[in-house]
Amino acid sequence: MIERASESEPTISMGSMDLVAFAIAASERDATAARLRAAGVAIEAETPFTLYFRDPDGRRVGVSHFPDEKT
Repeated sequence: MIERASESEPTISMGSMDLVAFAIAASERDATAARLRAAGVAIEAETPFTLYFRDPDGRRVGVSHFPDEKT
């Protein structure tokens, strides 16, 4: 779950590269990207295994998967 920061937390610097990442299955990548876009979340960057976006407070978030060695 992603929550907004409380008023007592320090602000996030614009363009911060601090990151929290979550694991997803490779088979979930396209659906995850579509869900983010449908929610109005801009995908900031992509690698072959990770999608990067920002939470509502500007923190960088990634969702990553590893290659499926069976394909």
